Amino acid sequence: MVTVCRLDRPRDFPTLLAAFADVARRVASTSLWIVGDGPLRDDIARQVRAAGLDERVRLLGMVRDVPGVLAASDVFVLTSTGGDGLPIGILEAMVAGLPVVATRCDGIPEAVGEGQTGLLVPRADSAALSRALDELVAGAERRRALGAEGRRVALRSFAIEDCVAALAALYEQIVARGGRDE
Repeated sequence: MVTVCRLDRPRDFPTLLAAFADVARRVASTSLWIVGDGPLRDDIARQVRAAGLDERVRLLGMVRDVPGVLAASDVFVLTSTGGDGLPIGILEAMVAGLPVVATRCDGIPEAVGEGQTGLLVPRADSAALSRALDELVAGAERRRALGAEGRRVALRSFAIEDCVAALAALYEQIVARGGRDE
């Protein structure tokens, strides 16, 4: 499994690492790649060492070939405490055809349809996160189905051209109203 994000708040690495440790105890072949950098990197490395996960969790830092890393993964996971809208890493994972397990907060449920493109869990709930990860680690067919639907949704609903056109239309509406919010 993989996460791609800035290693800073509002990401919730204690919950992610606790859930991963739980899954790793049951599934010897699983690993977690953490892609990105930021002010929490050293703290995350300490948490990994303290949990005895040095051989299972890799802090990859900044990676030029994020699509390649996603293609080599089977599940995308992102935990957040909230306050960051819709993280771009989730959309990148969906375009790559990965099922997403993420925290149910902010704009995340707009992209991740529960049981359709991925699984959503409550904030700071490592037990729920562990169960969701277990479900996808154990179910290759479920992973493929969620990933395929996620790719379809991402390409249909979050294409950059469509987002730019919608934003331009919104600006035109605001200008036409003389900047008034109605």
